[in-house]
Amino acid sequence: MWPVNSPELGPVSSGFYNDKLRLGTFDIRVLHLHHGSGQDDIMCTLEKKLLPPTVLTPTERQNERSQQPDLDCKTLSYQWGNSRRNLRKIQCSGVGFIVTSNLYSALVHLRSPDSDITLWIDAICINQEDNKEKGNQIQRMGEIYRRSKCTIIWLGDGGFLSRAAFRACCLTARASVDQGGPDPPPLPTLTRSWDPPPILRPFLILLLLRRSYFTRTWIIQEV
Repeated sequence: MWPVNSPELGPVSSGFYNDKLRLGTFDIRVLHLHHGSGQDDIMCTLEKKLLPPTVLTPTERQNERSQQPDLDCKTLSYQWGNSRRNLRKIQCSGVGFIVTSNLYSALVHLRSPDSDITLWIDAICINQEDNKEKGNQIQRMGEIYRRSKCTIIWLGDGGFLSRAAFRACCLTARASVDQGGPDPPPLPTLTRSWDPPPILRPFLILLLLRRSYFTRTWIIQEV
């Protein structure tokens, strides 16, 4: 794990994206995040894949989705953060790659100790220095998020208050079931040590919603 002072995000080698995506096609890149834990360096590999075309009407898209498998990866919805502070370096396809501290933290938390996982992350899977590729991929982003196995929302590093806020969300949902609402998800085991009293729950939830992630307009198409 390497903190860096370089002001530039992206690969440290200019030839990193030599395997270009074909414009006008459904080429995308996916990221294989290799397993690891603790102080292990973040290691990953990029792979080019073909996203099945879905330029269809809503009815046709629904039929098409039932016939073709979803994109075999998970997408990450996150905030880039301050792109010039606390940058970190990972290893991607054998090349050093500079990422923001927020993305680095997400990768650390998402990494499995015993198996690789496949992700689509815009900052790495798109060549940010190639405006033509970037424009082409941005047009496909909504479809990439829809076709992925699931979208992982990374709000940032958590703490006691954020865990209490999630507990408050679950308790509020549980109360809605008691009043005839839909079943909520199971209560998170991480927060069972303390139930915030009802009078505090709205404030905890509001505190969670004040995170800068929720100021991003991109989350409309990502989530």
